Amino acid sequence: MASQFMNLRKELDELGYKQTLKIECLPLVSKLLSDLKTTTENLQKYMTISKNALDEINNLELCAEPYKCDNAKLIKECNDLHLAFIHFKEQHEKVQRDLRMQNAILEDRVAECETEKENLRQQIKKLKADFKSNLKNFNRIPKSSLGKSTKEFMIESTMSCADERISTLQKEMRKLKENQIEMAKNNEFLKSQLDNRNQEIQRLSTLLEGGRPQKPLAKDCCYKNIDNKIGALQDEIRALKAEKSVLDAQLKEALAKQHEAMRRALHLAERNKRLEKEMKDIDQIALQVEAECNNTVRNNSEKVHRLQDKLNESMMKTESLERDVAKLKQEKMSLQADLDALKLEKRHLQTALESETEDKKRLTDRINNLTIIEHDLNMEIDRLVRLTGEQKLKIAELEVSKKHTRGVETEDRADRSPNRTKKSGPSKKSTKKSTLKEVSKTEAGHSKVTKCCCEAGGCVKRMIELLNKEMEYRQEQASQQMESLKQEKEYYMKEYHKIADELRSGPDIETYNRIQRQYDELLKKIEERNQTIVDLQKEIKLLTGNKYGSSRRDEFENGDTCQKTCCKRKQRELELHRDEVKQLQRENDSLKNRIQELNQSTIFDQERMKKAFQDMEEHIRKLEDERRDLVVNQLTSRTNLTHLEEECNTLRDKLRATQNELNSQKASYDQLKNLHEQANFALSESRNQLAGTERELQAIQSKISNSHRETAGQEREVTRLQNDIEVMKKHLTKLDKEKDDLLNVLDEKTEKIDSLEEQLREKKNVISTLESEMKDLKRKLSKFSEENDGCQLELKGAKQELNALQKDYDSVVRTRDAALQENRRLQDDLASVAADCKDARRELEISKRQIEDVKRQLQHYVAEVKRFEDQISQKELERAEILDQFKSLSAEAVSLETTNHTLENEAAQSKVQLSVALDHASDLERKLENKDAIIRSYEKQIADLSSQVATLEIQLKQRNAQYEKMEDELRQMKDLCVQLDREKDELRREFQNREDRTGMTQRNIEMLSRENDDLKRSVAKDRNNVEGLEKLLNDARQEVIEQKLINQDLQSELTRMKTRLEEVQERLNITSEQLDLYQEKALEYSQQNKQLRREIANERFFRSREEDNKRYPSL
Repeated sequence: MASQFMNLRKELDELGYKQTLKIECLPLVSKLLSDLKTTTENLQKYMTISKNALDEINNLELCAEPYKCDNAKLIKECNDLHLAFIHFKEQHEKVQRDLRMQNAILEDRVAECETEKENLRQQIKKLKADFKSNLKNFNRIPKSSLGKSTKEFMIESTMSCADERISTLQKEMRKLKENQIEMAKNNEFLKSQLDNRNQEIQRLSTLLEGGRPQKPLAKDCCYKNIDNKIGALQDEIRALKAEKSVLDAQLKEALAKQHEAMRRALHLAERNKRLEKEMKDIDQIALQVEAECNNTVRNNSEKVHRLQDKLNESMMKTESLERDVAKLKQEKMSLQADLDALKLEKRHLQTALESETEDKKRLTDRINNLTIIEHDLNMEIDRLVRLTGEQKLKIAELEVSKKHTRGVETEDRADRSPNRTKKSGPSKKSTKKSTLKEVSKTEAGHSKVTKCCCEAGGCVKRMIELLNKEMEYRQEQASQQMESLKQEKEYYMKEYHKIADELRSGPDIETYNRIQRQYDELLKKIEERNQTIVDLQKEIKLLTGNKYGSSRRDEFENGDTCQKTCCKRKQRELELHRDEVKQLQRENDSLKNRIQELNQSTIFDQERMKKAFQDMEEHIRKLEDERRDLVVNQLTSRTNLTHLEEECNTLRDKLRATQNELNSQKASYDQLKNLHEQANFALSESRNQLAGTERELQAIQSKISNSHRETAGQEREVTRLQNDIEVMKKHLTKLDKEKDDLLNVLDEKTEKIDSLEEQLREKKNVISTLESEMKDLKRKLSKFSEENDGCQLELKGAKQELNALQKDYDSVVRTRDAALQENRRLQDDLASVAADCKDARRELEISKRQIEDVKRQLQHYVAEVKRFEDQISQKELERAEILDQFKSLSAEAVSLETTNHTLENEAAQSKVQLSVALDHASDLERKLENKDAIIRSYEKQIADLSSQVATLEIQLKQRNAQYEKMEDELRQMKDLCVQLDREKDELRREFQNREDRTGMTQRNIEMLSRENDDLKRSVAKDRNNVEGLEKLLNDARQEVIEQKLINQDLQSELTRMKTRLEEVQERLNITSEQLDLYQEKALEYSQQNKQLRREIANERFFRSREEDNKRYPSL
C-alpha cells in the first residue's frame, strides 16, 4: 500500500498535481491516472493513424491525378473518334447513294441511247426501202392514189404523235420510279441515322448508369484550376462590359440620330406651318384682289398702316433693348464695384492671414520651446529625486558600516593593552576636532569630505540632514518655477485666443494696432522668461557639476583607503545610475524628434493653406477673364444695335417708296398663283420626307429596343456570374474567419504561457535576490558565530528556514518544469490538431468543389439529354411525315407494279452490289465491335474509378467523423487546460502565502512601491503635459476648421456672383436672339420691297406699252 502511494505520489508530482492525496482516494486516482495514460496513448495513436491516412490519401490522389487526366483524354478521344466515325459513315453512305444514283441514271441513258440507235437504224432502213419502192411506183401510181397516200401520211403522222406521247409518258413513269427509289433510299438512310442516334443515346445512358459522365471525368484533375476559371469569367465579364460600352455608344449615337431626326422633323413641320400660313395669306390677298379690285388703294393703305405699326413696335422693342442695355451697364458697374470690394477684402484677408500665420509660427515655436524647457526641468527634478534616493541608500549603508565598525572597535579594545587605551584619548580628541571642522565646512560651503565612508561616524547624520534640506529647497524652487511657467503659458494661450477671435470678427486699424502692441509686450515677456529659464538651467548645470565633482573627489580620495565590498557596490550602483541617465537622455532626444515632427506637420498645414489661397486667386482671375468677355460681348451688342438702327432708317425709306409702287399689284397676281402651286409641290415633298424620316425613326427605335433587350440579357448573365463569384468569396471569407479564430485562440494560449513564464522569471529574480541576501547573512553569521552562542542558535533556525525555502524553491522549480513540459506538449498537440484541421478543411473544400462540379455537370448532362430528347421527338415527327409520304408512294406503287418486272435484272445487279456493300459494312461492323470492346473496357475502368471515388467519399465521411471526435477530444483537452490553470492559480496562492512569511522582501517591496509612486507621479505629469499639447493641437485644428468655413463662405459668395453673371449672360443671349429675329424680319421686308419694286416697274412698263399702242395703233 505504501509503495502504491509513493508511486502514485511520484507520478502526480511528475504530472504537476501537488495537491494532498488521501489513502482513501488511492484506487480512484490510480484508475483516473490509468485512464489518462490510455487516453493520451490512444490520442497519439489515432493522431499518427490520421496523419498516415491523410498522407496515403494525398499520395493516392497525386498518383491518381495523371491516371485521371489520361482517362479523361482517352474518353474524349474515344468520343471524338466515335462521332467522327459516325459522320464518316454517314458521308460514305451519302457518297455511295449518290454514286448509285449516278450509275443508274447513266445506265438508263445508255439503254435509251441504244434503243434510240436501233430505232433510228430501223427507220433508216424503212425509209430507204420506202424511198426505193416509192421511186419505182411513183410513175405507176395514178393521181387518185396520191390523195390516198396523203391520207396515209396523215395517219402515220398521228400515229407518230401518239408514239411520242407514249414515250413521254414512259419517261415520266421512269422518272417517277427513280424518284420513288430515291425516296426509299433516303428513307433507309434516315432510318440508319436514327439508329445511329439511338445507339449513341443508349451508349450515353449506359455511361450515366455505370458511373460518372464524360465532362466531370475530364475535369477531375483540373479541380485546382479554379483561379484560371475565375480569370476566364472575369475576362468574359470584361468583354461583356466592353460590348456593353460599345452598345451604349451605339445607343447614344442612335439617340443622337433620333434627336437630329426629330429636330429635322420639327423644323420641317415649322417650315410647313410657315408655308401654309404664307399660302393662306397669299390666298386671302388673291381673293381680295379678285373680289375688290377697286379697293386696292384701301388695302394698300391698310398695309401701310400695318407696316407703320410694325415699325413702331420695332422702335418700341429697340427702346426696350436700349433700356435693358442701360440696366446691364448699371449692373456691370455694380458688379465691378463688388469685384473691387472683394479684391480689397481679399487683400485685407491675405495680410491678416499672413500676419496670423507668422504669429502662429512664433507662438508655436515659443510653445514648443517652453514645452521642451518644461520637459527638461521635469527630467532634472526626476534626476534630483533619484539622486536623493541614492544618497538615502548610501546613508543607510553607512549606518550599517558604522555599526560594524563599532563592533570591530569593541573587539580591538578587548584585545589591546592598557597602554593603547591611554593613547586613545588624544586620538578621540583629534577625531572630534576633525568632525567639528568637517561639519563647519559642510555648513559653510558644502566642501569636500576627506574621510573614508567607513570612518564617517557622527558627520553622516548631519550630512544627511543638510542634503535633505537642500533637496527640499531645490524641489520647492523647481515646483514654484513650473507653476509660474504654467500660469504664464495659460495667460499666453488666452491672449492668443483673444487675438484670433478679434481677427476673425474683422480686423480694423485700431484693433490691429492694439493687437500689435499686445503682441510686442507678450514677446518682451516671453524673452524675459526665456532669460530666466536660461539662468535657471545654468544654475542647475553648475549645481550638478559641483555635485558630480564632489562625488568624484570623494571617490578618488576614498579610493586609497576604502577597498571594501561596500565601496565596490557603491561604484557599481553609480555606474548603473549613469546608464539610466544616458537612457533618459536618449528618451529626451526621441521626444525632441517627435516635437520636430509636429512642427513639420504644422508647416505642411500652412503650405496647404497657401495652396488653397493660390487656387482662390486663380478662380478670381478666371472671373476677371469672364468679365472681360462680357465687356467684349457688350461692345458687339452695341455695334449690332447701331446696325439695327441703320437698317430701320433704310426700312423707312423703303416704306416711302412702297407707297408709290402699290399700283403694280395686279400684275403680281399671276406670279402669286405660280408661287402657290410651287408651295403646294414643296409641301407634298416635305410631307414625303417627313414620312420617310418617321419610318427611319421607327426602324431606329426597333433597333434600340433590340439592343436594350440584348444588353438586359447580358447584364443578367453578368449579375449571375458576379453572384457566383460573391458566393465563392463569402465561402472563402468564412473559412478565413474560422482560421483567424483558431489562430486567435492559439495566440491567447501562447500569451498566457508567456505571462506565466514572465511571472516565473520574476519569481526567479526574487529568489536570486533572496539567495544573495541569504549568502550575505551567512557570511555575517559566520563572523559572529565565534562570539555569540545565541547567534549560532539563530543561525541554525535561519539555516532550517533556508533549507525549507530551498525545498520550496526546488518544488516550485519542479512544478515550473512540469508546467513547461505540459505547455510544450499542449502546444505540440495544438499544432498537430491545427495542421489536421487545416488538412481536413482543405479536403472538405476539395470535396465541396468536386460536389459542385458534379452538380454542374449533372445539370449540363440533363440539359443535353433534354436536347437529345427534343431532337428525337423532331426525328420521330419527320419519320411520321416520311411514313405518310411512303404510304402515298406505296399507293402509287400499286398502279406501277406492272412496270416493275422489267426492273428485276437491274435489281439482281443491285443485289450483287449490295452484297459487296454488306461485306464492306460487315468489316466496318467488326471494327466497330472492336472499338466497342475497347470502349467497354474503358467504361469498366471508369466504373472502377467511380467505385474508388465512392470509397474515397466514404473515407472522407469517416475522416469527418474522426475530425468531430478530435474536436471533442480538443474540448476535453481545453477543459484539462482550464483545470491546470486553476491548479496553477492555487500554486500561486500558496507561493504568495509563503512570500508573506518573508519579512525582508516586504521592505524591498515598500521601497520599490515608493519609487513606483514617484515614477507614476512623473508619468502623470508627463501625461498632463501631453494633454496640454493635445489641447493646443485641438485648438489649432479648430482654427483650421474655422478658416475652412471662412473659405467655404467665400466660395459660396463666388458661386452667387457666378450665378449673377450667368443670369446676365442669359439675358444677353436672349437679347441677341431677339436681335437676330429682328434682322430676319428686316431681310424679309427688304425682299418684299424688292418684289414690290419689280411689280411696279412691270406695271409701268405695261401701262406705257398700252398707251403707246393706243397712241400708235399702226405699230
